[in-house]
Amino acid sequence: MPKPSRPMTKELLLQINDLMRTKQYHQHQIAAMLEINQGRISEAKSGLYDGLLNPAPQSQMTLF
Repeated sequence: MPKPSRPMTKELLLQINDLMRTKQYHQHQIAAMLEINQGRISEAKSGLYDGLLNPAPQSQMTLF
């Protein structure tokens, strides 16, 4: 049975973005370094996890 990939966290996303920004590594190399599925790198690159970096503000409850 394959080992499941780690859940995406803000810290992991920052690492991925930093490694992609250097343009020294291919997606499969980044995935191997971080021991995650290559699909996670692709998802991060496409912006799927951008909400982790810029969370939507929580609505403020008004009490009457």
